[in-house]
Parts: sequence; structure tokens; C-alpha cells
Amino acid sequence: MIEHWEDPKAELSSLIHDVPYAHDRVHKHIPEMMLYAKLRTEPQFVPAVGPFRSGLRVQVPLHAAMLGKNIDGHSIWKALDHHYRNEPFVKVAPLFDRIDPDEKIFDPQGCNDTNRIELSAFAHPSGHVILMAVLDNLGKGACGMAIQSLNLMLGLPEETGLPQ
Repeated sequence: MIEHWEDPKAELSSLIHDVPYAHDRVHKHIPEMMLYAKLRTEPQFVPAVGPFRSGLRVQVPLHAAMLGKNIDGHSIWKALDHHYRNEPFVKVAPLFDRIDPDEKIFDPQGCNDTNRIELSAFAHPSGHVILMAVLDNLGKGACGMAIQSLNLMLGLPEETGLPQ
């Protein structure tokens, strides 16, 4: 993918927006998403990249028909907020429910040079929900997770050696 973006013939370096990728195949993270989220139906997974070296925005639209009874945007947001409340590297944005969000939260480079991931939930009046994550795919990705896991295994503070 890097070769494609850096190829002068592709003329992608001057784009001022990011674009979805992996929309033409089953993404490698779908099976684990289904397992850990206990999904029976494969979710649509929409990662986006752009003309920058790192940074990633991922969106997972959840159709109302996929959600169980009494499951809506608020209950999903509440579960995320409760689960990640004390996590040093996870920020859960306020629930976006019929209000205009701050457009800056959509910036795929918003967490660059950190080990942070920012999660958002957008509730639609029809019952659909969009989950969104912004992270530095080179930081919070495998590299940051490896250091964080090593810290925990060695009994060190989780944050040791990782940028906030």
C-alpha cells in the first residue's frame, strides 16, 4: 500500500482527503471482530488512509437490524465508556446523538505520535450506529501494543516508554 501511495505515477501525494481501503475484500480483522464482539453477521469495516505516513480512521457502521433488542447508540457508547474509563491510552468521545460533532475528531492523523486511540459512537435516529476509531497505525498499532504488553508482562507501569 505504501508503494502505491508513494508512486509518482499514481499522483496521490497531492490529495487533500483520505480514502477508504480494503473495501474490495474481507479485511483480516473481521474474524476477530466477530469473535470478540459476539457478532453473528459480518460488520462492514471501513478503514481510511491518505497521503500521509501514519494515521488511520476506521469506521464500523452497524445497521439497526444487526443490533439486539434494547441495543442502541447510547447503550453502545455507555459500554465503551464504562469499559475504557480507566485505560490510559483509550479516549471515548461523548456520544454524538443528534448534535454536530467537532469535525476535528475525524482527522486520521489526530493521534499521530501517540499510543492513544480515540473512540466515537454516532447514533442515528433510525437506530443505526457508526463506531469510529482514530489511531496512529504505526504507534498504537502492533508496535505500541507490543511494548504495552511487554510492560504488563514485566510488571512495569503500562505507560512505560510509550508516548501519551
